[in-house]
Order: sequence, then structure tokens, then C-alpha cells
Amino acid sequence: MARALYHDADIYLLDDPLSAVDSKVSKHLFDKSIKYYLRDKIRILVTHQIQFLQGATKIIVLDNGEIIQMGTYEELLVSSPSFAQLLEDINQHEQQQQQQPASLLNQQSMIGSINSEKDNVEEEDINSLPKNLETKQKGTVKLNVYVSYLRAGIGVSLGFLLIIIIFSTQQAITIYSNWWLAAWSNDESHHHNQNSTNCMVIQDKKNDRIYQMNDIEWNTYRNRRFYIFCVLVSILCFLIFLRTIVCQLICLNAGRVLHNKMFKRIIRCPISFFDTNPVGRILNRFTTDVATMDDSLPMNLLDFLVCLSQVLGTVTLVVFINPWSFIPAIIATSGMFFFRHRFASFSRDIQRLLGITRSPMYSQLTSTIHGLKVIRSYHAENICSKEFHYHLDNTTRVKYLIEILQRWSAMRFDWITLIFIGLVIVFAIIVRISQRQFSIVEIALTLTYSLNLMGLFQWTIIQSVEVETQMTSVERILEYCSLDQEPP
Repeated sequence: MARALYHDADIYLLDDPLSAVDSKVSKHLFDKSIKYYLRDKIRILVTHQIQFLQGATKIIVLDNGEIIQMGTYEELLVSSPSFAQLLEDINQHEQQQQQQPASLLNQQSMIGSINSEKDNVEEEDINSLPKNLETKQKGTVKLNVYVSYLRAGIGVSLGFLLIIIIFSTQQAITIYSNWWLAAWSNDESHHHNQNSTNCMVIQDKKNDRIYQMNDIEWNTYRNRRFYIFCVLVSILCFLIFLRTIVCQLICLNAGRVLHNKMFKRIIRCPISFFDTNPVGRILNRFTTDVATMDDSLPMNLLDFLVCLSQVLGTVTLVVFINPWSFIPAIIATSGMFFFRHRFASFSRDIQRLLGITRSPMYSQLTSTIHGLKVIRSYHAENICSKEFHYHLDNTTRVKYLIEILQRWSAMRFDWITLIFIGLVIVFAIIVRISQRQFSIVEIALTLTYSLNLMGLFQWTIIQSVEVETQMTSVERILEYCSLDQEPP
């Protein structure tokens, strides 16, 4: 049947090709191939399956090699009692062969049985439809997906504890080293400018001690500052290296465990699973989803955790030094979370849709490679090329939607950032004019961290959405990790 369709002839003579398949497949072949694909061709179908007579444009009834009647289904039912009797006889004969005797009393009961049989076939198709369609989750990625991913990597409790300790310690040392450098700069300023009056009252005794230092004492004090700063930087470099190694090992181990679990489930699945799921759908899990889980997800997850720890540390420092800077942060945070909610919901669904549109493309490519000899023999390259381009265009459309969504979110995040920077500058000027007990170094440190906060917070939100979007690949892999198994 497939080779005949590839031949693209003008006239098709079909000698009961539907008799060797079951009712569901025969209905699919009749509707999709004979009626739809060959709709512009001349089709002559020889069959004894009366359930397809209603779909014929013209019916020819043969008796001993001679044409006895010809017309449409409705015309023959009305004008020819013998045609209705023929349908009744064929139906009774089939029921006797199946040992299910039934009497057809009249033409109406016969038509009802035909329609009932047709409805049963359609019901079988409807019941089998969910098995042939790829499922797509809805809404946010469930918490158990993250828990399962972390459990596969190192364990939920141990992994959560390691992440909190390493990232909080690293961020605390980062903030302390910056404060240490700012205090050192402030001491240098007071040592070279003894007429400065912008210091806090609690620092007067310390500044007096700095003023009274001679050159030898000042060099010793400066060297101590330098050595401590070098130690802090060394510890910071070690913690940065440690956090990278720990996160990469957790993610790679989680990817290895989930891949092996999915593979073991696949090779022990019932044969019915492979009958209802094309090869491209399975390959999509083992190629695109596994690649996302092994390559993109670890980097984005690490970037998100780093940015999140920096945001929390920055907010803590800004509130501790200058609580007024926290007011614009609250306003900007509310706007960020509002747009983040809308951005994340669309991004998740589009990413899931992208995973679904890839499967038909892989299935088409696999089928084309397997049937390459037949395709070339019947010169059906253009047909296969058009079908592949159709699936490829669907995938490209979804990717284009992702790019548009990212530009949409970036523009709105930039607007919020500009508003936040303007408010921070205004509050910094107000604090400097009205409250002179703050030193120049503290005002500069607060302003610097506040300006960096929005950039960090914006990138943190983008990375959080990216991580949640890529976790849909883990979600799809976990779906195959719970497939039914053949009994041992």
C-alpha cells in the first residue's frame, strides 16, 4: 500500500488491501490513504467489508462477473431492495462465522448494525488515542521533580545542606572582603587627609590613632591589612572552586542515574509500548532531553545559585548599612516578580511544546532512512522532503516564539532596572544631605551594591526561569523512568 502511494499514479486498482489488517488499521488506511491522500485520483476498490460502502462515491455490485447494480450508497438503498438484501446476507454470513448469530429483521436494523459496528471501530480509535499522542504536562514544574533530581545526584538532605553551607560561606566572605577593602581605603583617606570631617562619631578614636601613627607603624598597619585581604581572597578562590566542583558532580551524577534508570525501563517495557510510540519520540528523550540535562542545566543551575546568593547577601548588606536603599528594592522586586510569573508560565509551556514538536521530526527522519530504498525506487524524495520540512517548520516556529518571549521579558526588566537606579540615586542624595553620620565609603559601598543589585536580581530571575524551563526535560525523563515493566 505504501509503495503504491509513493508511485503517485493516476489510477489505483485496490484488490481488497484492507482484508489482512484489523478493523482499526483498516479504518485508518481507508480514511487517511484511500479517501484523503488519493482524493484527487481515480480509485477502484474491491472489498467485501460493507462498513466502507458509505464512504464510496459510487458502488458497483457484481454477480457472477456481471454488473447488476451501480450508484451511490443512498441511491441503492432506496431504489434496490436486492442491494439491501445483499448487505443483510453478507452481514449474517459474517456473524455466523464469528458464532454470534443475529437476525436482521429489516433494512433499518441492518443499517443500525452497520453504524453500530462503525461506532465501535471509532470508539476503539478514541480509546487508543492517548497511547499514540505524546503527553504534555501543564502548569509549574512540580516540587517532586526537583526532589527526584537532587535525590539522584547526591541525596536530598546532604545535597541541600552542602549547597546552603558552601554558597552562604562564600557569599559572606565575599561581602566581608569588600567591606575590608572599603575600610582599608577609608583608613588611607584619613591618613593622607587629616582635615576630613565625614567620619562617623564612633570612628573618631580610631581615626585619631591613625593620625598619630608614624611611618613605620603605618606601614605595619597597612601590611596587616594587605595580608588579611590576601587570605580572604585565597579562601574565596578555594570556595568558588569547591562550589563549582560540587554542583557539577551533583548534576552529572543525577544525569547518569536518571539516564541509566530510563534505559533500564525502556529495555524492559512491554512490546505494546513500542507499537504505540514511534522511535523518534523515544530518541527525543535520549538525545535532546538528556543533552539538556547534562549540558545546559548544570551551568544554568550553578549560575542561578550564585546569583541568588549574591542577591541575598547584597540585600543584607544594604539594609544593614543604609535601610533607606531597601525601599526602592522592594518596589523593583515586586515588579520583577510580577513579570517573572508571566514570563515563567509562557516559557514552561513553550519549552514543553518544543519537546513535543521535535519527536515527529525525529520519527520522520528515522522512517525515511529505513525506507530509503523504496523512496528512491518510486522517486518519492519530494514527498518525504516536504513532510520533513513541515515538521521542521513547526519546531522552528516554537523556537522563534522562545526568542520573542525572551526579548519581551528583557525589555520590561530593563525598564524596572532604570526606575530602580533612579530611586537609589535620589535616596542616596537625601541620606547624604540629611544624615551626615554616614561616611563617604559607606555611602559609596551602599550605592555600588544597590546599583549592582538590580542587574543581579534581573539575571537571577532570568536564570530561575531558564532552570525551570530546562527542568521540563528532567520531567520528561522521569516520565519514562516510571514506565510499566514486563514481569521477570
